Amino acid sequence: MPEIFHRRNSNVSIRQALSRTRLELLPVEIREDSLARWVMDFDDLRTRERQEKPFRGDSEYPIWALDLVVVGSLQKRIPFYFATLFQIARQWKVSERALASIESALSQENLGMSARLNRRLIVGLADERSIDELEDRWDREAREALSSILRSAREQHSNRLREARQWWMSWREEVGSIREQVDRLQEISHRKPDSMLWSEVSQFLVESCRPSLLRQTLEASGVRFAGEAASTPGFSWAGSYLEVLTPLLFLGLSVGGSRGPFIEHFFFEWRHILHDLRYEVENREARRIGLEKLIRKYSQGEDPFEPYVALGKPASESLRNLVIEHTLQGNQFSPWLSTWRRCIEFNSATALKVPLKSLKNAENVAAFARGADCAIKQSLPGELRPGETWGEFLQRLFETEWVLKTASQLVLNESNAKVWRFQDFAELVAAVASALGDAGYRIEVPAKDRLQNLWDRLHGEKPWSVDEW
Repeated sequence: MPEIFHRRNSNVSIRQALSRTRLELLPVEIREDSLARWVMDFDDLRTRERQEKPFRGDSEYPIWALDLVVVGSLQKRIPFYFATLFQIARQWKVSERALASIESALSQENLGMSARLNRRLIVGLADERSIDELEDRWDREAREALSSILRSAREQHSNRLREARQWWMSWREEVGSIREQVDRLQEISHRKPDSMLWSEVSQFLVESCRPSLLRQTLEASGVRFAGEAASTPGFSWAGSYLEVLTPLLFLGLSVGGSRGPFIEHFFFEWRHILHDLRYEVENREARRIGLEKLIRKYSQGEDPFEPYVALGKPASESLRNLVIEHTLQGNQFSPWLSTWRRCIEFNSATALKVPLKSLKNAENVAAFARGADCAIKQSLPGELRPGETWGEFLQRLFETEWVLKTASQLVLNESNAKVWRFQDFAELVAAVASALGDAGYRIEVPAKDRLQNLWDRLHGEKPWSVDEW
């Protein structure tokens, strides 16, 4: 009879205790993620914000109406991300634990023990052949059979774990985008009337009605959501029109007596919303079909972009075709392409500080070469010019996407210009081109007079084209 303990903690409510229990169901990486906590604590967060936010009665800036619209939209979206969070976590944790158990079972000691424990199964065959002969063969054959079964199970759970991690990346991307929008709206709501308000609100509402790429991926993988019946695309989007336009109409009526640029921006955004919704109606079904096709093609958990990480396999025509294949209707990225683009993200902002490092250090050269490789891959698929070979195409991308932008960073940023000289820049380009050659590229170092011409033009004030240097 199990012993029952009663414990009372006056400092923790039942809700808090259940919340802590709920967290234990999640893998550590998800449990400690700020976006996951934001979704799970959403109710508490909104209650706290409503208590702390002062009421504003400005008739031209009805913050109460904005709050109702934003909270109403979030209350429709958060339950989906809450449910999928635990769906992802369950598959992640089950497969993770199963893999640990399989690895333990595959050890020679455990395989031998399993074979010996099942040796009694051959007793019934003693009449057909010598029991001694069967016992001699049993251990070896049983170990081989068990090993084959366990390896198959390991492969299956490895694919499911990889799939769960891909879902998790998509989940973080979508929820992160929502949180950024909410933060921007909250920032605007605490300022004076701002014409940016309507643009942010309309974008937030349109995004809330766009089909979730995560939902489409899960559904194509066989995950079903309870209580949701399939609907035709036309019917679904009729409802989406109302979900977007009704809140905006409500906000419009709340500022109906207003005049000036604030209300003008509101009506200006209406036109863009109608355009966006029409664009989604036209592309949604084709996007769904394209995603389902990709999921069927890569159903074994294969990530086609994995070999093309930074300084992995060089950019090739196969990679360009992959990027095109994974760009869905409406220029939306598949989960594989979206994750890969984040891995190779290259910051080409002219305000970025570029440190002057010794090129005798191989690690420093590799760091710059990694940026050049990412710049080339990030610009794919690009446009091939008439008669341009693949080598010429990559050379052009190297020069326009990395050499030109790096030179701009060095010249136009004041802190960089103080320490970088032309000779340093020319040596950097040569070292990076050599490192890319070691990685499998066939990149030529631009002639020194061309680099000098680029350097001089960036220091000058005359307008010029990127193709002139």
